[in-house]
Order: sequence, then C-alpha cells, then structure tokens
Amino acid sequence: MDKTITSTKTSTNTNTDFLPLQGTDYVEFYVGNAKQAAHYYMSAFGFQALAYAGPETGIKDRASYAVRQNKLTFVLTT
Repeated sequence: MDKTITSTKTSTNTNTDFLPLQGTDYVEFYVGNAKQAAHYYMSAFGFQALAYAGPETGIKDRASYAVRQNKLTFVLTT
C-alpha cells in the first residue's frame, strides 16, 4: 500500500513591525531628586544642561531637567 501525503497549505509568515519607530527624541527617568540626578549626569558623564521645567516656569506638579550628550537626551523628572 502506497500512501502519499501532500500539503496544499502555504506558510505566509509576514513579520511586519506593528510599531515602526524612526528614532527617539529623549528618554525620561522618574527620579527622587531631579536636580541632584542632573548634576550627577553632568559631572560624571559629561552631559550638558539643556532645559528646565518646574514651579518657576509654570509647571506646578513636577520638576524636570533635560541634559544632553551628543544625540542622547535624558529628561530627569521628580
């Protein structure tokens, strides 16, 4: 007895990226003391101060410091 099994099902595995990112603008860290964390990144790793947002600028619920080194930007938020 000769049995031949043939499969007509074709595998269509199309792995498409459901969220195609082109790049990142910044990485935000939620820290206990944003001013101290910004100072640490600037003194230890050579980041430069970029921006500040807090009570003095009209943001009443948080304080954020942005630091940058080349293309890498960190936002440190308390």
